[in-house]
Amino acid sequence: MMYKVLFYLFSLLYVLGLGIVFLPSKDRVFAHKLGSMFSGVASALAFITGLIFILAGNEYLALFKLGFFLDFAIDRLSAFFLVIIGVAGTIASAYAYAYGLNYTNDKLKLLTAQWSTFLFSMSLVVLSYNALSFLFAWEIMAIASFLLVNHEQYKKITWQAAYQYILMTNLGTAFIIAAFFMLASQTLSLDFNSFIFAKNSIQNSELILLLALVGFATKAGLVPMHIWLPNAHPIAPTHVSALMSGVMLKMAVYGFLRFTLDFLGRPEFYIGVATLFLGLLSGFLGALFLQVQTDMKKILAYSSIEHLGIIFSAIGAGLIFASAGADYAAYICYLAALIHSLNHSFIKTALFLIAGSVIHNTHTRNIEHMGGLINYMPITAACTLIASMSICALPFTGGFLGEWLLVLSLLKIPELGGGYSSVVGTVAVIFFGFISALSLGGFVRFFGIVFLGKTRAKLNTANISESPFITRPIIAATALCLISGFFAAYIANFASVVLGSKFDVAPSIGVLNVYTTAFSPLLLVLLLLVLMFALYKSLNIKQVTISKEVWSCGIYPTARMQYSAIGFSKPVRRIFAFYLQPNSDTVAKQVKIVDGKKVFVPANIKDVISDKLYNPLQAFLIKASGMLRRLQAGGVQLYVSYILITTICVLIYGAR
Repeated sequence: MMYKVLFYLFSLLYVLGLGIVFLPSKDRVFAHKLGSMFSGVASALAFITGLIFILAGNEYLALFKLGFFLDFAIDRLSAFFLVIIGVAGTIASAYAYAYGLNYTNDKLKLLTAQWSTFLFSMSLVVLSYNALSFLFAWEIMAIASFLLVNHEQYKKITWQAAYQYILMTNLGTAFIIAAFFMLASQTLSLDFNSFIFAKNSIQNSELILLLALVGFATKAGLVPMHIWLPNAHPIAPTHVSALMSGVMLKMAVYGFLRFTLDFLGRPEFYIGVATLFLGLLSGFLGALFLQVQTDMKKILAYSSIEHLGIIFSAIGAGLIFASAGADYAAYICYLAALIHSLNHSFIKTALFLIAGSVIHNTHTRNIEHMGGLINYMPITAACTLIASMSICALPFTGGFLGEWLLVLSLLKIPELGGGYSSVVGTVAVIFFGFISALSLGGFVRFFGIVFLGKTRAKLNTANISESPFITRPIIAATALCLISGFFAAYIANFASVVLGSKFDVAPSIGVLNVYTTAFSPLLLVLLLLVLMFALYKSLNIKQVTISKEVWSCGIYPTARMQYSAIGFSKPVRRIFAFYLQPNSDTVAKQVKIVDGKKVFVPANIKDVISDKLYNPLQAFLIKASGMLRRLQAGGVQLYVSYILITTICVLIYGAR
């Protein structure tokens, strides 16, 4: 009964947050603050609901049902993702309370109402317990996120990115509908419980799983269905970008986990291999492209492609082990996917909120124009350092455990036996090594170019400062990156409860005593203190006072003499020039005159997949549409002849 009350309560608050759109326009600032409070409190209640449900050891509870159309219930998997929505939604709503005031026009109310709808729709997605409810909530989530991305639709780049996003998400939804249709045609039901009951007797399960993979991978922004993500995330309001990256992409993970864990039986080996390498390819290309971007939000968007690829890689490895009957290894892979989904939501929420604060102060998204911001935004700089360490999966941070478990699992794939397993495991480990190295280099570049060194452009530093109302949510999200690192054992135990009813091996593991020992908070703190003391002694740090600039070959050092973002990533661009295809000649010819001096403007590196796949496909469809348009001449006689020809063809086919 308590869970139903909490469900109705946070649902009511989300609806009230939507309802502020009907308040008078003159009260739009008040309406925005009220709506942000409703969304924040509702998200906190959603978090409490999911957390209590899992900790209490509950399995399943029906929440609301209306005929065959709406059916909402909570189980451990949905509760886990409800926790993700609740935590990130609470922090981002607190951030939106102050940050949203930058949009003081008449659309401020609409922005806040759409924000509440977006959060509510994601909650309904994970609580839906039949196919129609799921697809209904899924479409509301897509429409709400589309409207949020398209908030500044008066800009051409905005509506282009928004419509590209809605096109791709609808394409993915078509595959998801097909997967549900094939399940429903065999079970003669749309209820999830029916799918779960019949999981071992489903025919064509490989095709269903492939359809689900394509559909949810499109929503997750995996390569090659990723083209919408780096365009949509940068142009959305910052708190929207944080939720899209930190939470909305996880809805695809949730949906795919439903199919792999609940709806279908043991998969074929090749399905797991396809999922694994789709994730690894996405991780590799995402990490590669974040190295060469200069747009602050695009860097984080490509990082999201990378880490969703890592999560799907863990699921793919789990499918490989499940196909071989190695349930314990499959369990660890799924555990890695859940842990990294939770931690990535903390990390990416923190990083996008940080990006919003920096962009708000500097009025630019180009990191080439930044530098030295640690002198003006020290708290934000410290939070960025911690979040960057976490996104690179360094020890003592939240990103470490999930990726560490995945690496251990990949190393076990060759032990399954057979030549294919050895090749798959070896190539997967190599790919993962590339991903980790590129990600680390990318975020060293990200932090160093933005916060260290000298300012690279004529910024009005007098106006650069930290707002308490914006900084506090950033600190909260960053603190979670550290807490989840030092209390990794408890995160692992929490996630293991979710999988407890889905694997026979889970109850025997208990509270993961091995990981509890290895990741003891006290042990980690002591180890960190020892490392810091050893570093202090080895460097022999002494207090030094520098009163003048360092001499540099007789030249007075300026901001132009330090590494630029493009210069930092040049080795990577040269190594992977076969894919990135940087055009040096174009760079040299693009010259602008600034204050009487020649300034070389670098050419943007385009996405090869867009150039070679989607752009030709778009041109073909436009040409084909022009040809088909000629068939619609408007004459009744012509349309009657079409019907006659079709009828004759059907009769001939029937006669054969």
